[in-house]
Amino acid sequence: MKNEALFQRIKKLVSIERKIGIEVLECLFEIDQRHAYAELKYDGLYTYCIKELGFSDSQAYQRIQAMRALKEIPELKPLIESGSLSVSSVSKVQTHLRQEKKSGIRRTVSEKKNLFTSMNHCTSRQVDVKLAEVRGEKLKRKLVLELDEELEFLWISVKNLTAHKSKDQDTEVLRILTTEWLKRNDPMEKAKVAKAKKSKSQKDLNTLTSENTPKLKTETEPKSTPKIPTPRPSAQRTVPLSTWQNPKTRGIPAKFKYQIWIRDQARCTRCNSTYALEIDHKFPFALGGANTADNLRLLCRSCNQFAAVQVFGVRDKRIESTRFDSGYF
Repeated sequence: MKNEALFQRIKKLVSIERKIGIEVLECLFEIDQRHAYAELKYDGLYTYCIKELGFSDSQAYQRIQAMRALKEIPELKPLIESGSLSVSSVSKVQTHLRQEKKSGIRRTVSEKKNLFTSMNHCTSRQVDVKLAEVRGEKLKRKLVLELDEELEFLWISVKNLTAHKSKDQDTEVLRILTTEWLKRNDPMEKAKVAKAKKSKSQKDLNTLTSENTPKLKTETEPKSTPKIPTPRPSAQRTVPLSTWQNPKTRGIPAKFKYQIWIRDQARCTRCNSTYALEIDHKFPFALGGANTADNLRLLCRSCNQFAAVQVFGVRDKRIESTRFDSGYF
């Protein structure tokens, strides 16, 4: 095969690859909308992409972010197919927009589209520079860590327990860990805490001294009525989890949440996952399900959402008949 023919052939294959890539994003969109990955007992779309589809971490993340961008701005599809806008660039811009939204910055669809199209024909580094300029900051430092088996287990354990607070962001997990460690170990932080405690103790002492200082009684001052000692309430008995019920509200006291957590061994009762655990009603409370211990269970976020889909259906019914080409995706 001559070089000219070889060049033409690879261009055609790359074009086909891009079209297939769009179809992959379409399928991921529908799987995500239906929480269908939970049927295979995966705790999320990201895990499904890695373990079921064989994507690497970065491949899974980029495709999921690109899928979410295409969901809102279908006009990006021809740009990706033509190669002027890479999946990697779309992923980076989408991540930037999500961070803006969390910080309270709201962009219109038109503004988002302009930001995406401004990245046409840009390299990965150029995209990073442009996004840093939009944020008004310098490029953030990238930290790459190699974890052994023990450290990986510890990291996953912390990530699972902080999933709701960290919003699935590794940087937020690291922020939580470092902040808590500094509170306990940084001499400056300890000094601040000690100073605050000393100030509070002095304030309490001054208050106590002023209260105990005898006051000179005047003739017009009425005699104080002796206080009748109030009997101390007996220690509250711990109500067994099996007998607890609260039919008026779906709220669950913290002590019973803890008992449910222990009873179900801190794992999803459906898929055995420890990630983003939530307490769920077996028979939905919204449909009249009892707010009792035997109707409560521990589920991971994925299985909880999947269970909701099975009972209430997909939130947006248009998914059944609408695809990329319609403009909805």
